[in-house]
Amino acid sequence: MNYVASAPGKVILFGEHAVVYGKTAIAASIDLRTHVYCSPQGNDIVELICPDIGYQGTWSLNTLRSMASKFQKNSAHKELQEIFAGIKCSNPDSLERLSRLNIDLDLVQAELSEFLAPGLDNSQKGAALSFLTLMALLFSSDMDMLGRGFMMAVQSTLPVGAGLGSSASFSVSVGGALLNLLFPEFLSKNPNCLELVNRLGYLAERVIHGNPSGVDNTVSTYGKFVTYQKGEFSKLHSLSSLRILLTNSKVPRNTKQMVAGVREFRNQFPRVVDPILDSIHNISHTLLELLSQSNDQSNHPLPAIHDLVVVNHQLLCCLKVSHPSLETIVATCKQDFGLAAKLTGAGGGGCALALLPKEFDEKPLCAKLTSQGFDVFPTTLGGEGFQIHPQTSDQIKAAFKAALNNVSFKVGRSAI
Repeated sequence: MNYVASAPGKVILFGEHAVVYGKTAIAASIDLRTHVYCSPQGNDIVELICPDIGYQGTWSLNTLRSMASKFQKNSAHKELQEIFAGIKCSNPDSLERLSRLNIDLDLVQAELSEFLAPGLDNSQKGAALSFLTLMALLFSSDMDMLGRGFMMAVQSTLPVGAGLGSSASFSVSVGGALLNLLFPEFLSKNPNCLELVNRLGYLAERVIHGNPSGVDNTVSTYGKFVTYQKGEFSKLHSLSSLRILLTNSKVPRNTKQMVAGVREFRNQFPRVVDPILDSIHNISHTLLELLSQSNDQSNHPLPAIHDLVVVNHQLLCCLKVSHPSLETIVATCKQDFGLAAKLTGAGGGGCALALLPKEFDEKPLCAKLTSQGFDVFPTTLGGEGFQIHPQTSDQIKAAFKAALNNVSFKVGRSAI
């Protein structure tokens, strides 16, 4: 069966940095997605192709069986088998057990690293290890479930490393694509299928990031809008799509460094910083209150959201997490076009978002920001999450051809 799996990226609308201290954040999916094109092969070769990062890896089924046998020695393997047996029987406790599964991912990465080609950069290694970890998790529960090879080509419209959830979009779309390949009946018949995709995406995110919050993979799986506080997620059904312009400053961002800087600032001036964090928290709850008072999802309280965006950005500046490039973007949006804009994510670089009224023509703004050296992405907030799109063989072949066209791979094939 040929098919395409896809999952969106995300932005933080409100709540950056405050969420680290138990405050509420509101995140949303964006209409920039990762697509995974999957097609069975007539041989025993499994191939992962990621043109966006210049990576191509191939493994034989025997190599993957050897990899899976290594994972079977992991203490979590027996429990994993029981979990997937329960999932197949629609046991509601199995998903919760999967979320609590104690996997020594450092050990898993060490064991799987020998199946990678040398000389990979961080993006390539993260993608390959994420893929192999998902294969190990799924394949080791039944080593004979995969009778022949397959090819996956991954393409994304998300910029890498810009704070838009590109790695979670990769993890969720690849995890869901593998799940559809190995358990095709599950996704179409099980009401908990999206939560399984979410849990697998989170495990793959742990391989890449170590200890992620779970926000990115949850938004990528379910789409729409999500509130997050102290590890608890809630889907926000009272807000429909919003038009925004995302602008990538192209300044490299370091989330750990920015979070550490806020922590140091707070330790130095707690009576100053804590009210700022409380105010950011209150911005999120003000939006929730406004939405609860509106019965029409299509009629957003846009002027109020506009003001909240402006104030949230100013508060983030008070936390010293902005950057001159982000200030240029925000000023251009405000002074030249009268739009509300704010940094999104950890700051120090990365992206800013600007709210676009329904009838606003963004082309002049895009031209102005592009002339300043930035990359622009007109998109919408609150789109669909993970999806499977059945495709014909010819459509898949055309997608592979487009994915591979004029791509110069930095790394050759992994040893088979």
